[in-house]
Amino acid sequence: YGSSQPAPSSCQNDGTGQTVDFLIKINKKINFSAITATTLPVNSASLQMSYTNAINANETGFVYSETNQDLTLENSDSVASTTVLGTTDSLTLTVANLSAETTYYYRPYVKDESGTSYGDLQSFSIETATVTCPLTSTSSHPWYKGMNNIKINNSNYDVTTTENYINSGTTFGISSNNVSSFYIDDNYSPGYNFYYKIYIDYNNDGDFDDANEEIASSGGNVETFQGTFTVPTNTFTNLPLRMRVASLEIYGSSLPTPSSCQNNGTGQTVDFLVKINTGTAAKSTKTKEETNEIVNEVKVLESQQPTLFPTLIKTDAPLTVKLPEEWMHSTMVVINNLGHRMKEISLRKNTNKITLDLIPGSYHVIIANDKNKCTKKIIIIE
Repeated sequence: YGSSQPAPSSCQNDGTGQTVDFLIKINKKINFSAITATTLPVNSASLQMSYTNAINANETGFVYSETNQDLTLENSDSVASTTVLGTTDSLTLTVANLSAETTYYYRPYVKDESGTSYGDLQSFSIETATVTCPLTSTSSHPWYKGMNNIKINNSNYDVTTTENYINSGTTFGISSNNVSSFYIDDNYSPGYNFYYKIYIDYNNDGDFDDANEEIASSGGNVETFQGTFTVPTNTFTNLPLRMRVASLEIYGSSLPTPSSCQNNGTGQTVDFLVKINTGTAAKSTKTKEETNEIVNEVKVLESQQPTLFPTLIKTDAPLTVKLPEEWMHSTMVVINNLGHRMKEISLRKNTNKITLDLIPGSYHVIIANDKNKCTKKIIIIE
């Protein structure tokens, strides 16, 4: 009181005031490295990262979005791990149900005693892979004949040139739920026939060398080639995948059969795109603000999310899923660490007992309905 009284000081011990001491601990900044993404069938991505300098970490994961912005847990989707983590550690998690022909932005995060730390923003795209053996049309192609008509289901492509390679620019739509048909003939009939092979790059890695990617072979020269094929379970959907039709006129047992990378000789190759439709619902038209409201509600109201127990479960034991009222009529999807959808189950009761019948391993469980979505983790042991 009055102008003669001293101001507060760091060493005061009496007078008309009070002094309180605390301790503060300044932790090192968490450093992130090796932040990468690998796209996987079915419309999934494996996200990887490493970090150092965490103190008592209790959660790590990734935030991701279709929007290029300063991503946080509050404004984007996330996938997380709450397993026991060290001061220095690495993490791989899978995000699923991604949209085709879309760029995603993502960044890692770690929660520890200092709060939530984020790594640098990265991006990946679910898009058609660049073919590893691109072919070119050669005007001096010597062969006098080519294919005439290529038909997939009810869609037809007319071949009008005998060039060795044609990039048709045509996209065929096929369904993953039905058997598809094909028909091919050549422009010289009868006789002087082609040996045919058809390929689809189902796993979108740019080549046709993987299992089930040679979808049909005529086995030799034929006048016409027709048959059916079925799309494998684990492949990209609603994403243009490369389809290649290779033909070769074979004379003698020593000549090569047609191949996915042939670019000359006594035949012709035509490229297409195929888009596999699952018949699932169209992409949500919710605004980002509406989506954030839902995501934030789920994250804030952690206690009101579905409960899974046990989370460490034996192969022959049931998993119990308890749903709050607002989570009724949900769908539960179980995804393995490769991003493959292993189970899809409708949840219609407050308490659901489910036998998963899966091999030992770590799995992500996505539970969602029209208004809510969350991701849990379970581990199955023998």
